[in-house]
Amino acid sequence: MTTRRYDLTGIFPVLELIQLMHDSVRPVLERVRRTIILISRAGHDERLRVALNGAVHVLSAQVDEIAEVFAELRLLFLALDRAIRLDADWKSNIAQMRTHYDAYTEHLGRLSAQTEQIAGPLVEFEQYLLEYYAYPPVLHYTFLNIWLPLAQRWQMAPPDPRDEILLTISDIIGCARSMIRCNAELSQQALDLSPAAMSHFDFTALEYIRGLPTDERKAASDIVFEIPASLWESSSDLAGQARGLSNSVARHLGDGPG
Repeated sequence: MTTRRYDLTGIFPVLELIQLMHDSVRPVLERVRRTIILISRAGHDERLRVALNGAVHVLSAQVDEIAEVFAELRLLFLALDRAIRLDADWKSNIAQMRTHYDAYTEHLGRLSAQTEQIAGPLVEFEQYLLEYYAYPPVLHYTFLNIWLPLAQRWQMAPPDPRDEILLTISDIIGCARSMIRCNAELSQQALDLSPAAMSHFDFTALEYIRGLPTDERKAASDIVFEIPASLWESSSDLAGQARGLSNSVARHLGDGPG
């Protein structure tokens, strides 16, 4: 990933960090969507629906924020490719790079600071859900910790929606909170690495790249040109997952108690 005279590898650690954020999302959202379906089957009241909406809203907002990181970085690299490849008006593309870089770092900054504000609605949802579906106290512990594990072990019967919710929700919320903490850490790492990574493409560096022999300048452009397509794919995937999660509440639970 280098030209003969110019090292481009400094940009890739940042791309790897934000790709880790993308990869962390799908497993958690799939489990949350499964929980939404189970709630629709087990029945719910308005307070539970509102609590679920609150949890889904903060999760969807985080996924949208990650999608915006990818989107702004894609626009940055498109401008970078033009600045390397085109002779006309290349300096204006440097200004566009700065605009998109600033937006990209703003989104990362919000992600790195989101941990506490997201945790509240998730905890509130978990607490009320466990309260709503709980069995009478004398039965609850025995049923969940003895009878259901034995029934599953011996394949006596699959758990009904209520039981599956009670068995899995604490682990699901724990995974969601872990994802949020991990993404905050990854965002901060990306913020820390980004200035040095993008220094490879400041005005002086781009002047140097543009002055390379034609084949080397094209090699630099070819490397940069490959990046926006994968960023666009990840951005679109994340935005779609966020929309799908938000829509699933209305689709399965409607606008009132079940």
